[in-house]
Amino acid sequence: MKSRIRFAGPIVIFVVIVLTFTFLAVSTYNASEPLGTLRSFSSLLPKIIQLLAFGGLLSIVATIGKRRISWNTLAYPPLFLILLDLDHLPSLLGIDQPIRPAHSLIFLLISLIAIFVFESRKPAIPLTLASSFLGHLGLDSSLFPLFAPISSELYSFSTIISLTLVLSSIILAMISGRMYKRAETKKENRLEFSRTNAPINAVYR
Repeated sequence: MKSRIRFAGPIVIFVVIVLTFTFLAVSTYNASEPLGTLRSFSSLLPKIIQLLAFGGLLSIVATIGKRRISWNTLAYPPLFLILLDLDHLPSLLGIDQPIRPAHSLIFLLISLIAIFVFESRKPAIPLTLASSFLGHLGLDSSLFPLFAPISSELYSFSTIISLTLVLSSIILAMISGRMYKRAETKKENRLEFSRTNAPINAVYR
């Protein structure tokens, strides 16, 4: 039960922050701002497949870095990639909203800090989040409110920047896998040390 809560915690935190940013964007929306619109499902499907495929690639890279298959390396990258688009929810419900309110560097910073604290300052999952976020921006098209909710100004990326974000995403996925491996090795060493020293401690009691 604890392991399930531990696994779900970062996802729940991420979703709550996405929805909070989305709510703030809708509540402060100005009619003069560009409108975020929801495309038809037929045009969305290739994007969903693209995100899932890239999430799968990040999962493979993180698993290679960890050198062991686990739910963390397999599930977190595609989940973070896809769930970032929950900031389109108002459009889905027919509510006017600004463009991509959670596609923001401020959102990324707050999410990283929150999950870093939840994970007791272990960097693996925050690195996975950063990897997925940068990959999502690199694969996404056109405009991003990089400093929302402080500013609604929109920024566009050149092809070079988008490719750089995608490459950075892959590198961070590998590093996150190695951080998972390092954390597991430390845990195993602590357990081995405890088992080795248990009889000695018992003698001196």
